[in-house]
Amino acid sequence: MAHHRPPVPRSLLEPKGPWTHRRISAAGASFHVADAGPQDSEHVVVLLHDFPFFWWSFHEVIPLLSEAGHRVVALDLRGFGTSDLQRDDPDLTQLARDVTAVVSAMGIAQFSVVGVGLGGAVAWMIGAQDPVSLRSVTTVVAPHPLSQPSRGISSLFSGGALLALRLEIPLRRIHLLENGKLVDGMLRTWAAPANRASLVAGAGRYRAALTRSFAASAAVDSAAAARHLSLAARRALATTVKVPVLSVHGGQDSFLRPTDYHEDARWVSGRYSARTLHGCGHFPPEEDPAGLAAEILRQLSSVPPREH
Repeated sequence: MAHHRPPVPRSLLEPKGPWTHRRISAAGASFHVADAGPQDSEHVVVLLHDFPFFWWSFHEVIPLLSEAGHRVVALDLRGFGTSDLQRDDPDLTQLARDVTAVVSAMGIAQFSVVGVGLGGAVAWMIGAQDPVSLRSVTTVVAPHPLSQPSRGISSLFSGGALLALRLEIPLRRIHLLENGKLVDGMLRTWAAPANRASLVAGAGRYRAALTRSFAASAAVDSAAAARHLSLAARRALATTVKVPVLSVHGGQDSFLRPTDYHEDARWVSGRYSARTLHGCGHFPPEEDPAGLAAEILRQLSSVPPREH
């Protein structure tokens, strides 16, 4: 019998700050966004978080972008945070359509998308789908989904790869998410050594979010959509991205290697560039928010308006 868990206060998952919390109905679901910066900005930055986190991972990045004059929308992907946790098996194409549907429902005419990890896979898919409102794509620690790294036998015995294998065992994975051990393990294993203790100490909101009913299984289902691509997703991703793409890497990322990104440029027919944040690992929004924000702002400043 499942044990009863006390409800997680919404104020813990939607804390007050230099943003407004909104609920947006789109694509048959209800989504939470944190909305910051000037509402009349014609070019909006949409932030997509990694697994197993939620919008809060960008809490230090949001004010850096909004204070530079950009409207910023940080979205909880389907199955995460306080967005709908319906029990289904979403496809990567669906996760991308969710984002563009939310953008449309908010009346946003032009946007750039920034995605980290799982959010980066969604960003690649949005780029492939090429909505007319899209101006640029920034992926962070997220190689193109069609060139996902294949782990050799020797690398499977590294700490990062062993943790990745544990993510492939469904019941074990859900249990480790619910008790917080997987969140802590990912941060301790994949962050830069100098950042690990502070990230684990600050991970309480992530642990709390995953204790809610169905939250861990919903997060796992959404993450699986990026790890195990459907035929429809593979077909869609084979379309090259026409808008400018920036790929940001963590210089001390113990999960991904520089060679994992070598195929990325072939999936971009627009301008492609890559940057490395040398002092951080697999979690740039929290390990180096200022460095990541600077790269995003540099990318945004060089993106021309789209002509329709």
